[in-house]
Amino acid sequence: MIAIDWLFVAGASSIVGMALIERLAGEYGFRWIGTLLKIGLTVAAYGTGLYFLDIIAEVFLR
Repeated sequence: MIAIDWLFVAGASSIVGMALIERLAGEYGFRWIGTLLKIGLTVAAYGTGLYFLDIIAEVFLR
């Protein structure tokens, strides 16, 4: 249960951090940084999801 709580805190702080970076970059005229962060975060999320699905399949489907 403790690991799930820390995972939630890490995810929430990452989302807030990304939003702050995107907002500051947009205010200072670097809108491409916000777009790059959105695309990169989406690709990383898909990759992480597929990795965890692979690990779960290896553990439970032996």
